[in-house]
Amino acid sequence: HTVGQSDLTPASIGPWSYDETRGDTSLKDFSLQAPGEAMVSWLKRMQEVGQDITLLGSIWSIPTWMKQNQNLRWEYRDTYTEYILKYLQEFAARGVVVDALTLQNEVSG
Repeated sequence: HTVGQSDLTPASIGPWSYDETRGDTSLKDFSLQAPGEAMVSWLKRMQEVGQDITLLGSIWSIPTWMKQNQNLRWEYRDTYTEYILKYLQEFAARGVVVDALTLQNEVSG
């Protein structure tokens, strides 16, 4: 499943991540928000149908405020690590265990 916004996210949702508060290095504003909660719901329904499914989370993009020229700003490397951990913990707390994770989609250069 896509972790956060992707190129396939409907325009009606707009740009989002689990924390779009610029400079929020403590991630106090981290939230799955409606799109993330909807993803949890769909994944739980999927797991009810087939319990032997391996769930791969694919991170599409780093939160906007952590990027410069489409790359992770080095000063946010620890915050981004915590961001990924919070995503895994929040999904697990809702009954969805992510078995594997990509660190970036469509790596360039």
